[in-house]
Amino acid sequence: MDINAVLNQIDTYFSQSRLEDAERYMLQQFEASDREGDREAHAVIANELIGYYRSAKRHAESVRLTEETLAFVKANGLEGTITHATTYLNGGTAYRFAGDPEKALSYFVSCEQIYKSRLSPTDYHYAGLYNNMGAEVVNKPLEALTGIRVEVLQTLGCLYFQSVDGIIGIVGHISRDECLCTLAERDTI
Repeated sequence: MDINAVLNQIDTYFSQSRLEDAERYMLQQFEASDREGDREAHAVIANELIGYYRSAKRHAESVRLTEETLAFVKANGLEGTITHATTYLNGGTAYRFAGDPEKALSYFVSCEQIYKSRLSPTDYHYAGLYNNMGAEVVNKPLEALTGIRVEVLQTLGCLYFQSVDGIIGIVGHISRDECLCTLAERDTI
C-alpha cells in the first residue's frame, strides 16, 4: 500500500471539508491494509482515524480505537517504533479530550520514552508532544495537578519556563534554578 498516497488523499478530503468522504476513505483503506497484510499502514491509518474521531467529538470511538491500535502494535512487532509513539501521542490527546487527564499524561510519557530512544533531542516530534502535554496542565489549578508525577510537571514546567517565562507559577513548586538545573542535565540549554 502506498501510504503516502493514502495520506495525501485524506488531506485532500479534509482540505475540501469533505469529512464524510474522508472517514469513508480511511475506513476503506484501513480494511485494505488488513487485506494486504500491511501492518504499518494499518497502524498509520488507525492513527488518522483516532485523530478524526477526536476532532469530531466522537470520544468513545477515539479511545476505543486507541486501545485497539496499541494492542495491534504490540501484537505485530511494532513496539518501540515512531508509529507506536504516534499512537501514544494520539491516544493521549484522545483521552485528554475524553476527560481522562491521568491516562492522557501516562500516554504522553510513554510517547516521550519512545522518542528518547529513537530520536535526536532536537527532533521536531518533541514539539507536538510537549504542546499536547502542556495543554493538559496549563490553566489548571494546582490542586488539579495532584497525583501527576513530579518529573512530568518538571519537564513541562521547564519547557514552559524556557519558552514563556512565568508559566512555572501554575506548576508552583518548581523554582527557576531547578528548571535550569534540569535543563542542563538534559543538555537542552
